[in-house]
Amino acid sequence: MIERRLRRDGHCVFSINLGGAFDAFNTLGIDDSAEKVAEKVERLYARHPSLGPLSIIGHSKGGLIGRYYVKRLGGDRRVSTLITLATPHNGTPTAYLGLAVLGLLARSLWQMTPMSPFIGRLKKGPFPPSVHLVSVYSKADRLTPFPSALLETQDGPNLKNVEVEDVSHHDFLTRKKVYDVIARELDAGWRRSGLTLLDSEEG
Repeated sequence: MIERRLRRDGHCVFSINLGGAFDAFNTLGIDDSAEKVAEKVERLYARHPSLGPLSIIGHSKGGLIGRYYVKRLGGDRRVSTLITLATPHNGTPTAYLGLAVLGLLARSLWQMTPMSPFIGRLKKGPFPPSVHLVSVYSKADRLTPFPSALLETQDGPNLKNVEVEDVSHHDFLTRKKVYDVIARELDAGWRRSGLTLLDSEEG
């Protein structure tokens, strides 16, 4: 798993698990989950006031939570790098399948439908230029099918897409080729800030 590998490689890791993209027990909206992340991060800084800039890793919906936190809740004050794995930055048609089962209970699924009002608002305006945003995606991903995860990189030099081949949605958390990308991007962020990292995994 990513967390074990990061710890093995010497990173300081704090995990925040808010539930998976199609987890029936997580009915919170993405914005509500991002508020919880903001609260947890501030409690972390209250306990460790010398903590430096954070790097966030978010899988699937977790990447949208991280993006909302950084862009709309002032997370750019805390975060230097946001790495998203299989995250539907443009929404995903598979969200409709989840809605067929969970319906109105799952606000986050409505938010992840293609070009939902939530996605439109999240994409509106520039992403904070001080935060390096990397979207790692695979054309083999069936839950976030290509090009759902692509960032519009013309919106800033701090936005980047990285393709990994033949990786399914859930395998983003276990495949070495994905971890190699994460390690490379974290290393680049480490050189920029030289400070402690946060891993926020979201399945």
